[in-house]
Amino acid sequence: MSNLIFFIGPGGAGKSTICKQLEKDHANLKREKLDNYEKDNDPNLGICRIEELEKSENTSVFLVDVGAFFQAHIPYNFWLKRQSKLITIYNKPKFCYEVYKNRETTKHRDEYNVHLNKEFNPERKKLYELSSFKIITNK
Repeated sequence: MSNLIFFIGPGGAGKSTICKQLEKDHANLKREKLDNYEKDNDPNLGICRIEELEKSENTSVFLVDVGAFFQAHIPYNFWLKRQSKLITIYNKPKFCYEVYKNRETTKHRDEYNVHLNKEFNPERKKLYELSSFKIITNK
């Protein structure tokens, strides 16, 4: 069974940056970006990938970069069962928004209030608080 560590937090907080750097610095760590499974707006694709990794014989440690889509659409109980493997990457809303809106992408970028309501709503904050380990990122 492979080991998974889940990185959650608002868009722009630094989840991908931290996962990329850890993967670069440590050969036994592999980054798995759930956004790659966002096709057709079906969260089950991400759940299936997580369950596949959990059953894998691979001895690597997978750093699972959980994007906004999956944080919003995978049930809270799914994360509750994996609570000991959650790490929250967090920063102030304004900082997260600036990083998010300036990221190079072809995806549409929400206005500040829309981003704020998606990434910092009560359900999402409840998810962020579920992890016992938090990293507050700064410039």
